[in-house]
Amino acid sequence: MIDEPVVMATDYILSVSLIVMGYRLPPSLWRLLFFMAAFAAAVGGTRHGFHSSLPALPLEVCWRVALAAFAFSGWALVNALEPPVGRWLMHGKLVLAVLAALIWGSFNGGLANYALDVGVATALVLSRPPLSRWFLVGTVITALGASLFVFRIGIGDFPVASLFHLVEISGFYCWYRSIHQGELVP
Repeated sequence: MIDEPVVMATDYILSVSLIVMGYRLPPSLWRLLFFMAAFAAAVGGTRHGFHSSLPALPLEVCWRVALAAFAFSGWALVNALEPPVGRWLMHGKLVLAVLAALIWGSFNGGLANYALDVGVATALVLSRPPLSRWFLVGTVITALGASLFVFRIGIGDFPVASLFHLVEISGFYCWYRSIHQGELVP
């Protein structure tokens, strides 16, 4: 029996979308960003879909590993932009984020860490002319999706998590387009 079929389906749609976009990018930290986020979404979909029928411990271990992958995707986002200073700080933050994911397994904690990475990446993009409009639009869409999730803003009976997943596809697509068009040259 599937526990949350709509959330599972949108997680899987997000995952497949990210794999397709990531595959179309050259091997790089950009590709890692998309593939790590895809892995996290796939595991998230499995957790939402089968949490009552799969053994609790393996499911929880997979969830925490997925949150660690989510942390790696944020790290890849920042480091693909080759920050001029503070790279060691981002490496240290990654270690802390992975440890937090493995110890506590909190999606909200993972989302907060990712939001920080998106903020740093956006600051880097804003500091380097010419501006990447696609990246900035993707960031606004990503922030909108996270806000919908955090504040539990939904559409009728449609699950908030599913709405979050669908909005995130649009945000990632804008980032993909920016990367694919070469707008984000470090």
